[in-house]
Parts: sequence; structure tokens; C-alpha cells
Amino acid sequence: MPLNSARFELTQVRADILSLLGEHIPVQEGVPDDEDLSARGLTSMAIVALIYSIEDHFEVEIPESQMQLRNFLTVKGITEIVLANQR
Repeated sequence: MPLNSARFELTQVRADILSLLGEHIPVQEGVPDDEDLSARGLTSMAIVALIYSIEDHFEVEIPESQMQLRNFLTVKGITEIVLANQR
């Protein structure tokens, strides 16, 4: 369910990101924010699908300049992208 508030709650954003990630790789609540998700099997193809899911779920548009692999390899990086692009 999309979040419609002007500011996203950090804990909710993280929980939603983990849920979206769970569609592509095995994750649990205990995933460290700075763990390299490629070690859990996150591929470049999965990242592309994840970007679409993130944009749809959070109702954000991620600029092409931010669509770099390194921005999507950790929960922290993904969270920062979502928060930076909130409307």
C-alpha cells in the first residue's frame, strides 16, 4: 500500500523496503542496513524490478542519475534513495 504522507516514517520505509526486497531475495528483519545484498542473491535484473516496485509503492520517481548499482546494494542505500525523493 502506498504511503501518501509528505514525510515517510523511517521505520516504516525500512520495513516496506524489506518487504519489497523479499520478493526478490531471502531477507529477514535482522538484515543489517549496510550488508551487501548481492551476497544474498540480489542481481542487476532484480534491482531493475526493485526500482519499479519502489517507485510504485512509495510514489516516488528515482532520477536516472541515482540509478546506480551501488545505491541499491544495501538497505541503507535504498532507504536513502526513497527518503531523498519523497514529494
